[in-house]
Amino acid sequence: MEHHEYRYYKDDKQRIFRMHVEPDEFPWNPRTDMDGNIGTMFCMHSRYGLGDRTKYQDMDGLKRAVIQELGISMKRIRSYVKTGKANIELTYNRKERQWEIWGAYCFLGKREYGLFCANPDVEFLEDDLIAGITLNDLQKISNDNLVILPLYLYDHSGLSMSCADFGDPWDSGQVGIIWTTIDRVKAARLGKQTKKEWIRMAEQDMRAEVKMYNMYLQGEAYGYIEERQSEDGQWEECDSCWGFYTDTFDPLCELADEIWGPGTYTEELLEAA
Repeated sequence: MEHHEYRYYKDDKQRIFRMHVEPDEFPWNPRTDMDGNIGTMFCMHSRYGLGDRTKYQDMDGLKRAVIQELGISMKRIRSYVKTGKANIELTYNRKERQWEIWGAYCFLGKREYGLFCANPDVEFLEDDLIAGITLNDLQKISNDNLVILPLYLYDHSGLSMSCADFGDPWDSGQVGIIWTTIDRVKAARLGKQTKKEWIRMAEQDMRAEVKMYNMYLQGEAYGYIEERQSEDGQWEECDSCWGFYTDTFDPLCELADEIWGPGTYTEELLEAA
């Protein structure tokens, strides 16, 4: 006979109930089966399909999606790159009568600085500008309306994901990012806040989303089964629900609090009877 830990509850009709918790073997994926996420989780891994299902598959596609959502024009990107603050440089070579993109690259394991590409018409360099700028550049171009957190994966006897580096060079590393915009946060949170406060809320919400996704990867989803005691002392199942990602290390008490209310139940049957 399978042993469970129970919590007991008596309702206003003097009926006795008990509840136990079991792992959810087929939980909903919080990135694909649940709504309400403000962040977009973009991951690239050779063996695992992680994060959100997006229309883009690489970093250039990601940057184009960010540019489109934030309404950043190529003119603004060109103007920013021309200031010399970007990861690349855009200059006009009067002698050759062409626009040139310069930046650092790796050649035979050595970091070099050189010419990426050139064209007399600057508009033909759009793809190369997008390939050369970084997400940090786009943050500055958007006046910090883009909020980004890194995603690290630990792969050893199971998967674990976090916004903090696991510090294991062998079994962990950055696998992607989670990003959002201030407009998304404002739509979800409402109210009036400073830019700094909106950014803090965005990071807080995205860390919570990553925590839930990590619980999914770790198999830490639960369900409860509630039973009612009959007149002859037998227990009959009367309710159950699955797909809970709990916030504490005690899912039984957390779910009992949610279903019955804090302080309304006991650990022993005799105390509830």
